[in-house]
Amino acid sequence: MVDQPDVSVFSVDTDYNLSYYGVAWQQALMANFRVGKWSLVADADELLFWEPTHQAPLENLLSMPDFQGADAARVFMLDMYPKGALECADFRKLSPFDQAGFVDQEPFLANVLGRGPYSNMKTWTSALRHRLMPGSRSDLFVAQKVALLKYQPWMQLSAGLHFVNGVNFAQRDLLFGHFKYNSDFRQKAQQEAVRQQHFNNAEEYAKYANLMSEGRSQIFTKGISVLWRDCAFVNKMMTEDGPQSGELQVKYSIKKVVKFV
Repeated sequence: MVDQPDVSVFSVDTDYNLSYYGVAWQQALMANFRVGKWSLVADADELLFWEPTHQAPLENLLSMPDFQGADAARVFMLDMYPKGALECADFRKLSPFDQAGFVDQEPFLANVLGRGPYSNMKTWTSALRHRLMPGSRSDLFVAQKVALLKYQPWMQLSAGLHFVNGVNFAQRDLLFGHFKYNSDFRQKAQQEAVRQQHFNNAEEYAKYANLMSEGRSQIFTKGISVLWRDCAFVNKMMTEDGPQSGELQVKYSIKKVVKFV
């Protein structure tokens, strides 16, 4: 990929946890190369989608009425996982959506009273991660990013790009297929727990490492897990006349169920 003529590679020598969890690097690139231009800021395990076939070009989406006059869009991070053990999802022969295509039937929670550091956005968290680690603080596991935006110098970007101030939000929210739960997850959890570069000294990864040390590696739970295309929340998000920003509704209770099985 680095040999492609349309690919540029940048590197840094500063710590991840001293860079607003990477946002300082991303902001520097957008400020130098992407001012006023639509940019998608995505991690390697995040795949943007907004329709069932995953084939429509981004230009078509941005030309829709919901994006006219907007300079940012909120993207929900949909945690996805395989039906079997995590080790089965290596993504070598099949796509991530085929190998790790399951989600929780109710994938997001809106049980945080605050509206982010800029008081301008509702806070959504991952129901799956609260299911895996019951009893965690309600404000943990934020599952939204302002990952599609036309950067301008006056915008304020929070750590992790979970919140942004000084933007006009699109009337439509989007989805990231978030594929962190794969065959490399056990090793990653152990490494990140030691590195302590993520939020709150990698608190989340430390909890994962403890769970994985018990030999549990299956997230799928009968009665809770469904294929992504059978999830009502996802289907509503993929319709052109689906929910507009701020109109989504989910349950506010956190169910305490089995962690890993």
